[in-house]
Amino acid sequence: FLLNHIGLFIALIAATLGNADMQRLKMTTRMGNAEWRATDDKGQLVELPLAIELKDFTIDEYPPKLMLIDNETGRTLPEKSPVHILLEEGVSDGNLQDWQLTIEQSIPMAASVATEDTLKFTEFHSMGATYAVYLKVVNQKTQQMKEGWVSCGSFLFPYKAIRLDSLTSLVMPEREPQRFASEVKIYTQEGTITEGTIEVNRPMEVEGWKIYQLSYDETKGRWSDVSIFELVRDPWLPVVYTGIIMMMAGALCLFVNAQKRKEEDKA
Repeated sequence: FLLNHIGLFIALIAATLGNADMQRLKMTTRMGNAEWRATDDKGQLVELPLAIELKDFTIDEYPPKLMLIDNETGRTLPEKSPVHILLEEGVSDGNLQDWQLTIEQSIPMAASVATEDTLKFTEFHSMGATYAVYLKVVNQKTQQMKEGWVSCGSFLFPYKAIRLDSLTSLVMPEREPQRFASEVKIYTQEGTITEGTIEVNRPMEVEGWKIYQLSYDETKGRWSDVSIFELVRDPWLPVVYTGIIMMMAGALCLFVNAQKRKEEDKA
């Protein structure tokens, strides 16, 4: 009984005090540079007792999609339940409503090249590369045919769509991130150096700070050289855990004593 109530009292008091003392900061780091400053929720600059150096940033993306949009509104079709073709490995054709698509060429790392009368794509294994496919599209009702390049574009190259008719266009939306992570090196005032990887829902803990992967430069996508972290410090958290452990111990004792009383009553 005492363990339960004292544990509850400690947990509540510590949680209340911790709410006031908790620090939640945001830090923006750039590749190859160590950063020790962060901003609070009011935008005030705070100097920290640790510095984070971003060594590398990686993104795993879902395969690109092909979708139809309305030329006037820009909304995906059909509006209530948009359909798409996922360009996974081995996919060479598909259907979107009345349109049959055939993939003639696929370039995962591409650059757009402007010619006199059109825009084409070629292989480009460098920063800013985009995904591009060359398609033939046939309307199964009217037998109208269109062909050309479709690309989601990047911060370096514009996106490319095919206008199928006066109402509809075929597009490739920006690729969605599946996982993104930062390889970091963390320096403390005591002179310790910690290396590791931070990703969403897998923070690092250093000197009482929990460091979470928050975001990145979304304009550059997979080529981002910026990583944004959230740093959280709650000095009262160990006390809260102590109170919770006391409550669990009290509950266990109550259960054991209840079992003993049942056995004594039966005897």
